[in-house]
Amino acid sequence: MRFSFITVALILFTQSACAFPASATPASPEPAAIAMSFPIAQLGASSTKSNTTLPLGGIHMDAAQQTFPATLLLCELENCANCEELSLQVLAENLGTCFGAAFPYISVAISQPSNEGLPFIVGAAVPGCSSFLAIPTVNVCFNINAPTELFEEFILEA
Repeated sequence: MRFSFITVALILFTQSACAFPASATPASPEPAAIAMSFPIAQLGASSTKSNTTLPLGGIHMDAAQQTFPATLLLCELENCANCEELSLQVLAENLGTCFGAAFPYISVAISQPSNEGLPFIVGAAVPGCSSFLAIPTVNVCFNINAPTELFEEFILEA
């Protein structure tokens, strides 16, 4: 009797597990997790400033059509580890604003799935945004190479 009860229970459990799979679509990875797989470059005073943040691999003609989603990653550790994620779609409504970060950071990235680049500059900034280093490319992790500066703010400029 006990054997048949256990058998029936197992059959019902198996049937319900097959009828209701855990997920039909895989979860997409978070931008901070993706950033750890980006190529790594140095961002320092010798970095050139442009009037936009370019896509990895050059300019695309339809860049304005694929701007968002894009996420700014400010990271406490080198090579884009332990990052805070900030939506650039929300922040872009306030171009020209100096924003404070939650902590001093030493590496940055802009995660953008479309790889189209941005129509504005995103800069890693010192307190007060009196000077900043423009992040030149999306989907690249930049270790900040400015040992005498403390980067704890960032700026978006047109």
